[in-house]
Amino acid sequence: MHKQVLRGPMLMPAYAARFACTGGDCPDTCCSGWRIDLDRATLLQYESSVDPDLAPLFRRHVLRHPDPAPPQACGFIQKLEGPCHYCPFLGPGGLCRIQERHGEDWLSDTCSDYPRRVVDVGDHLQLTLQLSCPESARLALLSEDAFELGSCEAAVRAAGAGRLEPREGLSLEAMVEVQAVVYRLLGARELDPSRRLAVLGLFCERLAERVRDGQADRLPALLGLLEAMVAEGGARIPLRPDPERVAARADFAWVFILGMRMSELPPLQRRVVDEVAAGLGIDAEGGREQGFHGRCAEGAARLSTALASAPFLLDHYLLNEALREVLPWAKGDPFQHYTQFLLRFTILRVMLCGRAAAREVPLAPADLAETVQVFCRRMQHGRKIVDLIRPEVIDGDWTSLRTLLTVV
Repeated sequence: MHKQVLRGPMLMPAYAARFACTGGDCPDTCCSGWRIDLDRATLLQYESSVDPDLAPLFRRHVLRHPDPAPPQACGFIQKLEGPCHYCPFLGPGGLCRIQERHGEDWLSDTCSDYPRRVVDVGDHLQLTLQLSCPESARLALLSEDAFELGSCEAAVRAAGAGRLEPREGLSLEAMVEVQAVVYRLLGARELDPSRRLAVLGLFCERLAERVRDGQADRLPALLGLLEAMVAEGGARIPLRPDPERVAARADFAWVFILGMRMSELPPLQRRVVDEVAAGLGIDAEGGREQGFHGRCAEGAARLSTALASAPFLLDHYLLNEALREVLPWAKGDPFQHYTQFLLRFTILRVMLCGRAAAREVPLAPADLAETVQVFCRRMQHGRKIVDLIRPEVIDGDWTSLRTLLTVV
């Protein structure tokens, strides 16, 4: 089965170059939980297989999507029943039986590429990893040099690669320049994360206005404004006191955490989500216990202590997601993309606070990275939770910068 592969140098963070799948030792296997779509070539390969061991499983668990179906999702693998929803091809040692018997070429594009994410940005390919993978989260979040960018050889399936396209009068070169400036802003450790995100919000709001009004020629002046705001430490953007923003984040995020708690989850995710909910005082029936805001404040203080042992964790999360999503160009206009980016980070912060509140001693770096990984697993791949974060179904005016700054 021949599939087109992109090979060659790709721009990537240092941690991505170090990544290697841990296979059967993975604590939260990617062979469970989500539906695996099958591209056309893989679907036909499985349907025509005469392998004496796998063919019966292919006939039982490989199903077709109704026509018309896109080439990358012509079929899917029906998972096993149970809270973990394991893939039927997962072997007892935690390895894929299809790959063990026939090699990686027999894997679907989805399985072959995960957790890698590649985007063609014009003059180069850009590779990052999804932090829903435990090993990629550990490497990305806990190493000081994880986000030193460099060019390394890599190979990925061409069908799964994204592409940045020029739009609204902006050249590809200008869009890449904006992405680079945003990346530098999010890595500006002289500003705390809240200040960085506030500056980014104002920039994306102005950028969306310029793009919408056909004023691409004013982009250099806007980039100059961004540099000036960073130099000022974001001081021109007023923010509420920390305790008020901690409470506002908790009021926004708790319903998403409840949604996670009420979902079927494999053991590691169940342990983390239940600990987060217990720390915040979110009960199984959907209520918030008395003292909810006090628990959040206590968790925020304990989280601050814990982060002293993992000082790059929040910065590296923001940098990874900005690269992976090609912020601010992937979701609607730049301000819409910023909104989604910020609200997801808000939920993550509250989950970290909740788990910290549940502990008498500070969370270890491994616990912090594990919490980020479980959050990404649920938010990136749990469709019911993802759908809830769309602004049109969230109570409140989450389309204005003024409102967003209450949780920044």
